[in-house]
Amino acid sequence: IFNSGLSSQQIKILLPILLILDVIVPICLFFLFLTKGKISDIDVTKRHQRHQLFGLLTLILLISTLIVFFVGNNLFFVLHLIAFVTALTIFLVTLRFKISGHLLINTGSAFVINYLFDFRLLWLFVIVPVVAFARMYLKKHTVFEVVMGGLVGLLIPYLILKLFKLI
Repeated sequence: IFNSGLSSQQIKILLPILLILDVIVPICLFFLFLTKGKISDIDVTKRHQRHQLFGLLTLILLISTLIVFFVGNNLFFVLHLIAFVTALTIFLVTLRFKISGHLLINTGSAFVINYLFDFRLLWLFVIVPVVAFARMYLKKHTVFEVVMGGLVGLLIPYLILKLFKLI
């Protein structure tokens, strides 16, 4: 939020709204689903338990993305759009298939952070193979699911930034 060229007035408006919509509400929803038994574990291992939670989280990100569109600047909107498309992709893929959302999010985040800092933080990509190994070691994903998570995690921000002519 502070490296995207927003004015101080835009930050004053967006910071509390996005803190609530993008951080507090998702955490509360997650723990509500966990305590109500709608999900059985922290990893949401059972694919059928993800649909409602991931759908709600995607809807919340759509709402905050629309707010950013009207209040923020172009770059911040595009960055938020990347987050929304990532959530939507995870939700849609989860309906039929399984890829590593952990790797998708880590790879995409490393890419976006590097974009914001002129690709001077390439060392952040070191986390990608660590997360990939951990997901396979814990037997949460196959090699294919991990590779697909990493590829999709790179493609989403790249294609959106390219679409908006920011790279």
